[in-house]
Amino acid sequence: MNGEVTRTRTRRGVLEPVLATAVTACALAAIWLVAVPRPVVCPAVSPPLPGCTPEHRTATGTVWTAVLLLVWVVTLVVARLRRGVLPSLLVALTVALALAAYVGTEFSTGFATALGDGAPTLGT
Repeated sequence: MNGEVTRTRTRRGVLEPVLATAVTACALAAIWLVAVPRPVVCPAVSPPLPGCTPEHRTATGTVWTAVLLLVWVVTLVVARLRRGVLPSLLVALTVALALAAYVGTEFSTGFATALGDGAPTLGT
């Protein structure tokens, strides 16, 4: 019986770091390989509006990268030192932040709409 408990604790102590690492790696790949390189959609004005440049999306991706790496390191340390529900909660936080990081980086330069001239809008 003690052997089973030890194996379960060992597996659980390994599961959270592996999940956190996989989620963080996928999020960073999505940010830097998909979201940041996309073309920036902004109004055709010169000079560009504040926050409507490729550099703005790069800066946003850098901030989200730092946040994700910080949460990843905290998850690894906590999973190593503690058992219980806290490491699992940190993995859930990592997943939520990974989604927020991708969406936040993707749309940090604004949205494009497909409405042309004369198309109905909510205000008309």
